[in-house]
Amino acid sequence: MSFLSCLLEGDNTKLLNVLIAANQYSIDVDDILKRFETLIGTFSQQPSSDDMYTRQVIPDYIAWFGYELGFYYLHRGKYIDGFKYLMNAMVKSHIINNETYFINCMGLFVRFQAHAVPETKAEYFNLIERVWENNVQKNGASNHCG
Repeated sequence: MSFLSCLLEGDNTKLLNVLIAANQYSIDVDDILKRFETLIGTFSQQPSSDDMYTRQVIPDYIAWFGYELGFYYLHRGKYIDGFKYLMNAMVKSHIINNETYFINCMGLFVRFQAHAVPETKAEYFNLIERVWENNVQKNGASNHCG
């Protein structure tokens, strides 16, 4: 069963709600995440489709789910997994132009940056620079960096 199938059936909404509650109340849900490990591993794979739901709702959900999963793992000291899901959420947030998710991801990264390996920090700063460059081009602002 794919992540999309579960999302369409509502199972992933339940999993997102579990993560939100776990993060809000510091509940250990490792056993639940283990049970859905294969499904969670497919969450960043968005199917190609032209319908509105697939183009807008699913990417938004994937970004939110990735943020919550990253938050969960980072707060439990599982930094490799936490940063993996957080960076995926940041990229997806940028792609769908969801500034709120993107800023939340930035804040979470900054809070835990001392635990990031150099490669993850480089990936983060490269993403931030790409987003900035895109905004400069889109807004017609000058890039005075030479």
